Amino acid sequence: MKNMVIKNGILISMVLMLLLASASAASAHDVAVSRTISPTTVTAGESFDVSLEITVTGPITSEQNSSYATVKEYYTAVDDMENWIISDVSAQTPFDGAFKNGNNNDTGLFEFSTGGGALYYMTLASGGSGTFYINYTMTSSASAGAGVHSISGYYTDADFSSTGTAGYTVDVTGDSEVTLLAPVDPPTYIDDTMSLQDVINASESGDTIMMAAGTYVLPADLYINKSDLTFMANGGEVIITPDASLSDIDIHLGLELGSVGGSTDVGCDASGTTFNGITFDRINKLGEQYTYIDNIDVSDERLEDCTFINTSVNLAHNAVMKNCVLDSSSESVYIYGDNVLMEGNIGSCRQIKGGTYSLSSTTTTPCSDFTMKNNDLSFKYLNYRTGSCLIEDNNITTSSYISLYDNVSNIIRDNTFSSSYTYMKLEGQVYENDLIYTGTSTTAYVQFYENGTYYLNNIGHPTVKLELATYSTPEPVTYTYAGVGQTSYLGNYYSNYTGADTDHNGISDENVTDSTNGGVDEYPLMGAWSADANSIGTSTTVLYEDTVELGSDMTCTFVPYDNTGTEYDIAPLSAMAALMATGLDMKTSDCWYSSMDSFFVESIEGYDTPSDWSKYWEFRVNGAATSYGIGSSTFDNVSDGDVVSLVYVDAASGSDEYSVVITVDVTEKDDFLYYGAVDLVTDDTYTLTLQDDEYTVDSLSALGALFETGLEFKMNDDDYVNSSSFYLESIEDIKDPTETCYWAFYVNGAYTSYGIGHVTDDVVTDGDTVSFILTDWDSYDEYDEVHIHVNQVDTPVLVQRDIANQNFYEELLTQYGLTSTKVTVTLTAREDIDSLALEEVIPEGWTLTSSNDDEGVFKANLTDDTRYEWVWTDKMTEGDSRTIEYILTLPSDEDSGEYPVDGTASVFVGDDDINDIPVVGDDMVYVSATDWNPWNDIDSDGSKYITTDELQAAISCWLNDLPAPTTGDDITTNRLQLLVHYWVQNKECPEGADA
Repeated sequence: MKNMVIKNGILISMVLMLLLASASAASAHDVAVSRTISPTTVTAGESFDVSLEITVTGPITSEQNSSYATVKEYYTAVDDMENWIISDVSAQTPFDGAFKNGNNNDTGLFEFSTGGGALYYMTLASGGSGTFYINYTMTSSASAGAGVHSISGYYTDADFSSTGTAGYTVDVTGDSEVTLLAPVDPPTYIDDTMSLQDVINASESGDTIMMAAGTYVLPADLYINKSDLTFMANGGEVIITPDASLSDIDIHLGLELGSVGGSTDVGCDASGTTFNGITFDRINKLGEQYTYIDNIDVSDERLEDCTFINTSVNLAHNAVMKNCVLDSSSESVYIYGDNVLMEGNIGSCRQIKGGTYSLSSTTTTPCSDFTMKNNDLSFKYLNYRTGSCLIEDNNITTSSYISLYDNVSNIIRDNTFSSSYTYMKLEGQVYENDLIYTGTSTTAYVQFYENGTYYLNNIGHPTVKLELATYSTPEPVTYTYAGVGQTSYLGNYYSNYTGADTDHNGISDENVTDSTNGGVDEYPLMGAWSADANSIGTSTTVLYEDTVELGSDMTCTFVPYDNTGTEYDIAPLSAMAALMATGLDMKTSDCWYSSMDSFFVESIEGYDTPSDWSKYWEFRVNGAATSYGIGSSTFDNVSDGDVVSLVYVDAASGSDEYSVVITVDVTEKDDFLYYGAVDLVTDDTYTLTLQDDEYTVDSLSALGALFETGLEFKMNDDDYVNSSSFYLESIEDIKDPTETCYWAFYVNGAYTSYGIGHVTDDVVTDGDTVSFILTDWDSYDEYDEVHIHVNQVDTPVLVQRDIANQNFYEELLTQYGLTSTKVTVTLTAREDIDSLALEEVIPEGWTLTSSNDDEGVFKANLTDDTRYEWVWTDKMTEGDSRTIEYILTLPSDEDSGEYPVDGTASVFVGDDDINDIPVVGDDMVYVSATDWNPWNDIDSDGSKYITTDELQAAISCWLNDLPAPTTGDDITTNRLQLLVHYWVQNKECPEGADA
């Protein structure tokens, strides 16, 4: 066998040698080099950083000193790149061996080499591959021309031979260009002791003039005759103003010194003039009106963050006026060119006027593409005619008129125009504007011109002139009216129009027609349009607007307020069920149910139907009045997404005064771990027992709702001291399936900021929906869900039952004859009541022996031996209580199982007979075949207390995997911990306690 091993080893060695020989015949490695430049755009004379990443894959086989590797970078293209300067070179081994700065020979070549053999040993050490970096900084020449400069480079090594020829190269990939910007001259700094005209005369086109804070007084007109000059405030307020003795001082753009601003002047290039952060005070005119003067160029003027006090401004081609303040009640802004932008300006002036500019002293042409947006301005006139414009998102107040017409290409949208006088004339695509009239004139009007499109405008003027045009949205719009979703073409809202809306969709049944001018709005709105809410407004006061969850598996019953002895089963997917789910305070009668198969909603939230029916509650589904009544067993059916409305209508006017709007969300119970409603009795409590402590839980809480579902759940109080709440570990033994999940806790669909059972915040009320959703906190995926609808039960009397011993074991029943337990029922009046009765229902075959009737009359039912009654005939005032006690006895041979103890109370309060008041508290007795714990039996050493000897016996069973004596049950770790807990606390270990 050893010989065979040796032979195999020799064979393997030979194969390896052949493989190595084969590898030496041709290179087995590959190389890639990538270049990263940051930044790729700099000003000539500035620096940029370069990083080269060299990735070697596969071993380099040559071991000779000639097995160098080299990366070469070339900066030789144009504009003296060979004179650029390299610095801060850092390279990772083995490329730190040699660096040759080609600039010494003005070649523009920069070479990085490993030196002899270094790369071979490096790749050998790294298992046949490696990634290496070379970093350097390159400084461009200040004299280099602006533009794009290319960089090239390649890699080679003595062994690299992808073509079979040693010394083959591979190009560097990645960034290969640097953009150089022309150097910018340094700004000129001035102060208010210097002459602005002298500074301009001495400047060059493109200069930036930084103005120190101060007041720059003009002794005469100021001439800006250079292009691209920028005047910028250099901290503090900069004011340009005439000498106090002068008036009508102008700032001329594009005119030579001494010109007077007339049409015969000779112009020059002042394009690109910029003022930033400057205040102009009492300047007669900034800019030129006659833009056709020979050689004049005043385009691209930019006014930003400036203030204009009693100063007029002329804006020519491509001018921008942005974020400025106007304080010039007697001066104006004039538009004399194309592509003018006014944006973000505030304040007031006399007018904004434009629409045409001069081509000569005798001819004009319309402006194009004037944009006015996001301004908050007030003035006497807005007069822009003939030229095309985009007017949007402005808040404009005028004391006279707005004229934006004579061009059907205009777009006027999303503005608030407020006028106190005369008219607004608009043309083009005009939509979603608020046109507000604040004056008292009965002749003020809005005029929409022919061929335009006008819709979703809210018009407040007393008169509207509609020329022959389109007065509706281009396509049907999905919107909301009175809480109900609708889809239709929509027109405009006219504040002085009162039409009928019989189908309740927010669109009048009658057209708005201008017989004089020919225009017709076929879809006039009943209320103002809200673009934000995508809705038509209504004067109706909304009492309730929310979504309720319904499911076909839910049980829904209804008791009329005026016939409490009758209960109706309500279809779970019905408008009646939706109304009941809101929890609103209402009075609903069955007075006409027998004849009309529906109920009469007499009152909601205190709004009653008077006897003369001058006001009444109308029932609608999806905005339309129904032909049947609410709760109809035949017709009242709703589906997911339906909107149920109850509307309080004034019969005389037909107007809707109040409304209840309910959106139906149908969610089937089968989709969830639990979906249903629970009754939570006010002032009832539950006991939460955790390993170390017991907590009292109020019934009107999310935790109380979870208790009432009967679902099995586990939680801990590990962080109760800090959070005052519990951590929900599992429901129905369902817990984290991915180790990144938790039971998220919601009330009415909103994620809570507090934990379940929080001592002060966990409070629910009638109509609330409590949800627990198993959620992945990384992906937000949702798994099992529990949804609990809360019905708050406020009864005239609180009835609470306490069962002393709820757990029985067969051995206690048979061996010790322990078959009885004491039951206590306490009845506490929440208000004054005239009489009180209680009925208890026990399991069949069991017996009840009354031991304390508390002055009541006790009676066993003679026809049903499971029912027992107590009656009190004396009155009780609020806070009074009655307590009865009885002994409940089980048959000694009772089978294992769960046995309910039920009960109800009834009272008379005044003339009202109120029945079926639930008994809360303990309601179950458990019988088990065995009791795992022999150490808390009444005949054990410490009876219900765990003694030290008993604990040691339990530990021995646990250590040796032995069954418990007598019961034969396993002693698990959790059970042992339970015994330790009661031993340490020196508390009684109750029957049935398990872990």
